[in-house]
Amino acid sequence: MGARVKSLKEIVELAECGKRMHNAVNQALTDFGPWQIKDCWMAFELQTGQVDSIKSAVLYDTLKAAKAHTDEMYYCYYSFRCAMSGISARDCEIFLDFHRQARNISRGQSDPDRTPIMPFGAGDIFRSAQRGEL
Repeated sequence: MGARVKSLKEIVELAECGKRMHNAVNQALTDFGPWQIKDCWMAFELQTGQVDSIKSAVLYDTLKAAKAHTDEMYYCYYSFRCAMSGISARDCEIFLDFHRQARNISRGQSDPDRTPIMPFGAGDIFRSAQRGEL
């Protein structure tokens, strides 16, 4: 069964969400510096790409703490260990899209400290699915 092709409206909406997430992540890196927040997490709404607080981004010490303050089925969680020098808007789009698809099949986000590293081939499969080639 192949991946569903997104409409132009869905692609544009996802790009806007990616930009919001990109802005929040890079703003936190600018405000605090990468070494101060390298072990922190941020929660993002899956539908909007906005941080979990209306006023400003909240940094959590652990994934467990972030999940305790948000609903895991409507949020995804970003670890600054992933990109301490910043992240692109396109990478944020892919991150949000991946977690939206995971929530659609009722999969929560696992703690990377408790899961094995993804093999290289899995990334190729994911990129193929993003392009609709599977």
